[in-house]
Amino acid sequence: MKELDEYTREFLVSNETAGGEVKIPDGATPVDTSGNESSASNIAYSSPFNRKTEALQDIADGIGATVMNTGNRDADILEAIAKKAPSIGKGGGTPIVGAASWKDVRRNVKMGRGPALYPVHSILNVQHEVFGNIAFEVVAHNGETISTGGGSAKSGSLKASGSGDDSTVPTMTLLALDGIQQDETVETLMGEMHIGYEFDASEKICLCASGLPSGTYSAGESENGWSFTLTQAVPAGGYLSPEADMMIGEITSVCSYREDGSIIERVAVSQGATGTALSSVIAAEDMNDFDRCMYGSGNYAQSGIRQWLNGSGKGWWEAKTKFDMPPTYLNQEGFLGGLDPEFVAVLAETEQTVSTNNVYEQDMETESSYTVKDKIFLASYSQIGGNASGGQAAEGTLWTAFENLSTGHETARVKYRHGSIDTDEASSVFWWLRSPTPVDSPAARGVSQFGAAGGLSILRAYRRDGAVVPACVI
Repeated sequence: MKELDEYTREFLVSNETAGGEVKIPDGATPVDTSGNESSASNIAYSSPFNRKTEALQDIADGIGATVMNTGNRDADILEAIAKKAPSIGKGGGTPIVGAASWKDVRRNVKMGRGPALYPVHSILNVQHEVFGNIAFEVVAHNGETISTGGGSAKSGSLKASGSGDDSTVPTMTLLALDGIQQDETVETLMGEMHIGYEFDASEKICLCASGLPSGTYSAGESENGWSFTLTQAVPAGGYLSPEADMMIGEITSVCSYREDGSIIERVAVSQGATGTALSSVIAAEDMNDFDRCMYGSGNYAQSGIRQWLNGSGKGWWEAKTKFDMPPTYLNQEGFLGGLDPEFVAVLAETEQTVSTNNVYEQDMETESSYTVKDKIFLASYSQIGGNASGGQAAEGTLWTAFENLSTGHETARVKYRHGSIDTDEASSVFWWLRSPTPVDSPAARGVSQFGAAGGLSILRAYRRDGAVVPACVI
């Protein structure tokens, strides 16, 4: 077994050259596959692709990797190397050709070597303090807009905003291979179910700026509304908020709070709008959308799930609107803070487009779009193969890994519960997207257990059976 010489390694990670020729850097003396030192003029290369295959085989031989033959030689060798190569990163990590650290991976990507070294569908493993090893799949190259300090740049096509040159910024997009849920389980009519993460919690019903006397009140309209009786007055600055059972999809109680967030009482609700309508005694600007107070918000920028993904420690949540309430996983540490810090250091802050719905938004325009800037984000409907509908804008470009998917052939989108794939309890999961539906203010799109991303692949934001599939960009 022999080690690769520096030139062969450099050739491996360089882009293929045009015209079937290998361009040898000035002063470089390559070593042929037999290990005999030769001048550049004495080596005949049939094509850069053959030479790349030879170099890959040298690496596989050097680490004792067994290569299976399925007809795609380069892919077979890369898979064998991934299984055998030493890992990088804290406590393990990702076996990567030509990289001793995550900084090396970023360097390779920035130099345009990503597509050759880490083809789409390659798997990179990252350590997390809570969730252990998280496998990330390469889903695209050069498809994201990233923040560059002085502005932003669309990788591979646009120059950086505010810059004076036409340089592009190569990127590599990663999507978790599995869906992350909590260890907690609940019994349902369909058996035991693992608890996931709600997209956003049920919101406040209303703000009681001038207080609210005790009495019987109602919210909503006629039989679609509900009623409750407060036995204690709500002081000025307090508010009301519902509690919902995500399994039956109904409000079960209403809680009254003081301005400081301390609870006054919890009272049962009954179906049907009887009693004094809250809308008749509370100012219009202090009444929330009826659906959002029950089911949460489908607005990604204001969601609890976005804050958790990009948070560290336990102080990651803050109210984004006057009606916002904390998610049930408030006491969990933020996701980003648990990732290998060396991996986090090479992640780019990306600009992701998100649509608004056509019905109701708080502090935003309906039927529009906005951008968020984060290191960790959820995929959009457009990025995994969905078509924008209802007048909504496209939310990014289609990722390569999800090209050419059709109804009945959507297994590329199926995600299994993190940690279950190698057990007898392996189960596919519904996973959240960041995209709202156009006609439903409290709902977000997702991907079903069967890989479908349209139609019924939608959940109310407060539902806790959705899994989280983080995405990021190097």
